[in-house]
Amino acid sequence: MADYKAYSDIYGDVCRAMGDLSQARLDEVKAVVNMVYLNEVCLCDELHPLYWLMDLIDDIKTKNEATITGIVAATGVLTAAAHGFVTGDITQIAGVVGMIELNDRHFVVVKVDAATFTLKDLSGTAVSTAAYTAYTSGGKAYHRGVTLSKNFRTIHSVNFLDFSIPLTPIGFQELEKNTGWYDTDSESQPTRYLHKPYADIAGTEYQRLLWFTLPDTVYYARIWGEKIPSRLSAAGDVPVLPARFHDAIVSGSVARLVQYGDVQIENAVVWPGLYKMHLEAIKNENREWWRKNMPDARSGHYLI
Repeated sequence: MADYKAYSDIYGDVCRAMGDLSQARLDEVKAVVNMVYLNEVCLCDELHPLYWLMDLIDDIKTKNEATITGIVAATGVLTAAAHGFVTGDITQIAGVVGMIELNDRHFVVVKVDAATFTLKDLSGTAVSTAAYTAYTSGGKAYHRGVTLSKNFRTIHSVNFLDFSIPLTPIGFQELEKNTGWYDTDSESQPTRYLHKPYADIAGTEYQRLLWFTLPDTVYYARIWGEKIPSRLSAAGDVPVLPARFHDAIVSGSVARLVQYGDVQIENAVVWPGLYKMHLEAIKNENREWWRKNMPDARSGHYLI
């Protein structure tokens, strides 16, 4: 017998606690299970992210700017020989003659081949250049950032290989107060970063990371962040949670259903207390881990 609970085990346990042996209210139970899992258990510690959700991205490198030699207005295809970009890279375009509508803007690259690419805006919508002024000459595409390969709720550290001082976050107000951050004439080692998540109406989430200033050479980045777990969907899905804490989702779900009048009255006392005990166990272990492994963590984002 497995020592963990899959999704079917969890909603089965909840239904039994409710006395719903036929699982007639399974859809409601499933909705509550995911609410408790994602919005309560995974966020139960207000001081620190849960340590098992911390993850590393270390396959990102900055790239040199690419020289644009052509833009087809009808299709929005940009030509830049050996541009080096991949789909998801974020570029800032400057210096284009003719199709000036692209200048000083940020786009997401969609790679066509080694010499061409198209553009999307940061929210994932394709950019149409059909109504823009005809391209004449010139222009460069600078590497302003990347789309992260993992879904991070928050970023806790961005640094470059062989450098000891991490980049620090920068917000919209500071960027707009000093527009020199967008300058394409001054390139150096980036010292600031902006993490901006997006979600579209198709249900896709994008995690954009922009750095400032523009890089003057190739740097290799290491990014630590707090992952956002996915919803439980298939019967065999297992929560991103140590197996010893899976019962917290059961107790939390039953406790929430108590509030809707779906369980016997005596359970209205038992299950909320049990859920509180489970959450305290998670928080205690999490804070002990941070105390041992990150002694400087109290200076981080979760200090209150």
